[in-house]
Amino acid sequence: MAYPCVKRNVFSLLPLLVLLSITPLSSSLSPSDKITKDLLQQLCASPHIDHPFCITWLTADPTTFTLDLQGLLDLVFQKTQLLGYKSLAAMKGAVRTTTDPTLRTSYETCVRDYEGAIKAIEEAQGSVTSKAYQLASQGAAKAFVSISVCEAQFEGRDDVPAKTMAYPCVKRNVSSLLPLLVLLSITPFSSSLSPSDKVTNETLNQLCSKPNIYNHFCIAWLTSDPTTFTLDLQGLLDSVFQKTQLLGYKSLAAMKGSVNTTTDPALKIPFETCVTDYEVAIKAIEEAQGFVTSKAYDLASLGAAKAFISISVCEAQFEGRDNVPVYVTKLNMFFKRMCNIDRVFSDVLRT
Repeated sequence: MAYPCVKRNVFSLLPLLVLLSITPLSSSLSPSDKITKDLLQQLCASPHIDHPFCITWLTADPTTFTLDLQGLLDLVFQKTQLLGYKSLAAMKGAVRTTTDPTLRTSYETCVRDYEGAIKAIEEAQGSVTSKAYQLASQGAAKAFVSISVCEAQFEGRDDVPAKTMAYPCVKRNVSSLLPLLVLLSITPFSSSLSPSDKVTNETLNQLCSKPNIYNHFCIAWLTSDPTTFTLDLQGLLDSVFQKTQLLGYKSLAAMKGSVNTTTDPALKIPFETCVTDYEVAIKAIEEAQGFVTSKAYDLASLGAAKAFISISVCEAQFEGRDNVPVYVTKLNMFFKRMCNIDRVFSDVLRT
């Protein structure tokens, strides 16, 4: 097998793709800046990037230091695409050769996940060429999510050969910046609102009309609480995170109950995975609440994004199944909608 460390070799580098994609939008660097050792160190030292591997991987290519940032971004996407295809071939090989029917199902899922990831990377390459860096970063994010879903198929299993594991080097990391890009572009909202502004009908309509928010759900959810219009925006942000946390705990309890009561062994594993995913999501929301209190809105936004991606992985366990309880679908949907609201409201206040 050709992929003992595939996730490290390919998809742990997606944060680098994101960083390179957003660099022209968020720093003094320009796409035409030449690649130097200092610049490469700066890029590879960014959070959530395996620094030694990043440096080794890029300096091993003699063309790296002949490129500008635009060229490096294109090169990294090309390399990721190539390794993605190698990983896909390895997964298809595992489908054919494994004698374990349960593992075969997991490998088949991963084949689809890698196909989705490769498609996202290829579409992102076109965005790089046209310098649509926000779309390129979202493509990298989608690829990361797809492979995280693949990875989740093997969680808790002790019968997966180490050589055929796509993830022994880097475990699923929902603390990556990538979830933020899945939800929306890295560019913060332009807003004249202040944390001390009082919540009014007009303000609420303005906030709930932001992209990636379900307007009717947002309005109904917040106006049903009589305290909403007694708050300022800082208080509203704290309130929506508290409500999200509460729903997270209710959902976690429901998932744990399902683990104990389901008679379908094919559903038991997804429920167990979702228990872990909700625990991670709740922790992210609780950490974000602290950032709201300290007015570190960018970190609060990232916390909401972490929670969103964790539940997206939970949700993906049930795709293609026709026997999923309705309450599971609704809980996941509502929690993700709340995370979107948390994230967008945080972004509004950080500008």
